[in-house]
Amino acid sequence: ANSGSRIDTLANQVQGVSDNLQDIQARFGKLSQQLTDMQGVLQSLDAKISSAVPTPGGTVPPTSTSPGINQPVASAPISSELLYANSLRDFTSGKYDLARQEFGDYLKNFPASDLASNAQFYLGEIDYIQGNYQDAIGAYDKVMVNYPKSYKLAAARLKKADAELELGEKASATRDFREVVRRFPGTDEARRAQAKLKELGATTTKPTPR
Repeated sequence: ANSGSRIDTLANQVQGVSDNLQDIQARFGKLSQQLTDMQGVLQSLDAKISSAVPTPGGTVPPTSTSPGINQPVASAPISSELLYANSLRDFTSGKYDLARQEFGDYLKNFPASDLASNAQFYLGEIDYIQGNYQDAIGAYDKVMVNYPKSYKLAAARLKKADAELELGEKASATRDFREVVRRFPGTDEARRAQAKLKELGATTTKPTPR
């Protein structure tokens, strides 16, 4: 059982690393633009602060818009891509409590983002890794209900079945493993579901009543 748990944890971390690479590569152009925008903001702030520095004569050039030197300057808001990248980085490095907070912030601030379903999925992964299987099931259900077009659907249903199995809910787990095989044929998740069904001594499809 301990070996299986370590394998599941390793699989979660490998999956996280793979998603991290894919997501960051797909959004590299957006991140570059965000960095350019942030650089522009910093340059603008530098210009305003410079305008408030006393001249050689000891006076500050009059201005109605430049902030004082000691006046706090608001920082630029973090982008959705950067927040997600930080969240996934902390997840893959095992900083689960921090990652939970970051993924929660991501869903709160970017609920309509194309990565919102991923953030919800990883909240379930954190609960699963920490042994909070009932909470994990709820998180995986939210992926399936709230994001019906997410590419995490197969993974969410598979991991929901795993969590149900951990709680001793064999019938529910068997049903969800079968659903993975039926709805996502040919996927890695379907193959893993078939392997779990074999371990449980269950058929891939529900037996037809006679």
